[in-house]
Amino acid sequence: MNIQIKMNYFSGGDAVFGPNYGEARVYTLTSPDFLTRCPNAGKLISNLRFTTQLENRLMIPVMAKECPADAAKDYLKKNLQVLDAWLASVKTVDGKDGLPAVKQYLGLRKDDAT
Repeated sequence: MNIQIKMNYFSGGDAVFGPNYGEARVYTLTSPDFLTRCPNAGKLISNLRFTTQLENRLMIPVMAKECPADAAKDYLKKNLQVLDAWLASVKTVDGKDGLPAVKQYLGLRKDDAT
């Protein structure tokens, strides 16, 4: 809603709702030895970052009844820089660089700019 409607926020919201107007944070929990047992998956999880702007952009098509997986794929195709950060040092099961594999899955060429 915040990107579809021009909104003005009253000052003092942090005093009522907490820092950044009650900004939410999501943490991913794993077993204590997960990063040791599954370093590649752990790297991916450690790399994932979801900004408020990203979530807002993804929710517009979802709220319009688009399949969430399709909305995510469309977003990633248009915002390849997100993949650069998420897939930094992440490998495929066979040990290859993960970024080209995901680009291929999304129907992009290996040389598509990120």
